[in-house]
Amino acid sequence: MTLTIIDGDFPREVLAGQNLTFASYRMPQRRNRAGAYDSKLKGPAPRKQGILKLGAFRGDSAPRAPQISGRTRWLVPLGLLVFGLVTFVATRPRTR
Repeated sequence: MTLTIIDGDFPREVLAGQNLTFASYRMPQRRNRAGAYDSKLKGPAPRKQGILKLGAFRGDSAPRAPQISGRTRWLVPLGLLVFGLVTFVATRPRTR
């Protein structure tokens, strides 16, 4: 959908009677690309560098993170608890 805005001073009768007009328009496929017209540049866009690869991405070749089993899942909190206790005992001031 395109909205065209024309700046100017129009009589109230024109604005009241013809405020918005909708019309059907189908752009030809050959013109529906940035090379024909880019609205940000207000003209044809320059040709982009690189290679365009069309098709689906198969991400199965990427390495996966190791899965943690149910048995070893409790080892991390237990290790942190032991480390915290040892640190607490080692840094505690000794009194006689």
